[in-house]
Amino acid sequence: MKRLGIDLGTSSIGWAVLDDERIASAPRGLYAPNVIDCGVVVFPEGMDRDKSGNLMSRAAERRMKRAARRLIRRRRYRKFHILKLLIENAMCPMSLESLKKWKETGKYPVDDNDFMDWLSATNTKNPYVDRKNAAERPVDAYSFGRAIYHIAQRRGFKSSKKELLAEFDADDQSSSKQKKETELGEVKRGIKELSQLMGEKTLGQYFYELYQKGEKVRGRKTDRKAHYEKEFDVICDKQKALVSSELREKMRSILFFQRPLRIQRHLVGWCELEKGKKYRRCLESHPSFERFRALCFLNNFKVRKEGAEGDFISLTQEQRDFILAKMMRVTPFKDGVKALMKEFNKEFSAKGEASWVSNHRDYADVPILEVTARFEKLGIPKTDWQTALNASVDFDDLLMLEAWAKKRWGFDDKKAREFVRINPSTERAKYSLHAINLILPWLEEGYNLSQAIYLAKMPEVIPDWNSNKSHCYPIAKDF
Repeated sequence: MKRLGIDLGTSSIGWAVLDDERIASAPRGLYAPNVIDCGVVVFPEGMDRDKSGNLMSRAAERRMKRAARRLIRRRRYRKFHILKLLIENAMCPMSLESLKKWKETGKYPVDDNDFMDWLSATNTKNPYVDRKNAAERPVDAYSFGRAIYHIAQRRGFKSSKKELLAEFDADDQSSSKQKKETELGEVKRGIKELSQLMGEKTLGQYFYELYQKGEKVRGRKTDRKAHYEKEFDVICDKQKALVSSELREKMRSILFFQRPLRIQRHLVGWCELEKGKKYRRCLESHPSFERFRALCFLNNFKVRKEGAEGDFISLTQEQRDFILAKMMRVTPFKDGVKALMKEFNKEFSAKGEASWVSNHRDYADVPILEVTARFEKLGIPKTDWQTALNASVDFDDLLMLEAWAKKRWGFDDKKAREFVRINPSTERAKYSLHAINLILPWLEEGYNLSQAIYLAKMPEVIPDWNSNKSHCYPIAKDF
């Protein structure tokens, strides 16, 4: 009998045709006597390599160029929008017709002499002079417009939510525990150094001093909120005669608005139990799922006395309540089940008696109800838990989230900061919130997960469930 053997690789396929009948007739000592033929087919890798030799997707270069095009396009749109607003408020000498022609043709309006003169820069007349003057005293409309247009061209680095949370944590810790200078990234380190050099000056004032000294201005790491937004507020406060509160907010929106990332909820998988009903999977940080996970662990958790013979026994209701209360915490158990059993024995083992041991490994993970514990500590009503979770996940601007929490629940600064620092996980469970809420009552009764999933359909099977459920629970236990 002939057989084909294939060895699949990332950039090659090895093959060999074997004949089993040759083995019996071949003399001893020959190597692989049953091989009729063999060979290797080599082909290019499915991925490219960068300059360091690391694998890289073939779409990576195209994706980076597309991202650069989008960045240039959005910057151009921002300039067009701010120019339109400046023209309408007589802060730029360009006409709306000239701006429209520029947008439609893509040709820079070099023939608009007034606009080109407004843009021109000399040693005594340049954007940094306008930004400095606008931050120190009232100026004319065109000088103010030129300063705003210059800010629109570069608006600094915006920290991600993760970085802002790290900064919040550092602010709340003592200086000895703060992140070391060497641990900061290149951009954040550059921003911090620039802020120290600036002191109380605005970015425009500091750059004007560098410009006067003939030092390089470009290439410095700047922050959107700490540098540009701060300067914008200082300038607008000085130019109250020119800028109304309504115009100020319009300018702020154009200069600093950044579209949030596209919502990816359509990529969330379907519930494994209710695929036909189109329920999406629940967040792992949802309080209902936290309780679901804790009860699944608890209903499989059994104990017996150390050294005792026989099976492990189920927990009493008092023991269940004790463990569930211990799981209501914001930090994980350092040693898993071992740490939990230490607490358990303090409560339920009398002095001189044998300790309790569990049916789990000593260092197995113990689920905790972190988000639930934080919500309860802050006093957020249960009816608002879903809203609070959605806000914690969806808000990118932590200062806005802090202000929202103060307005929603009347938090003081300390409580609002604690709410901002919750940072719930965005990982997804296997089941939908709808399915979890159907299963939870049966887990509360002590059933394990497979039994609870089976019994969760009873409300659909038994008519008038709300009236009959008190009779059905004992029957289900006997069943």
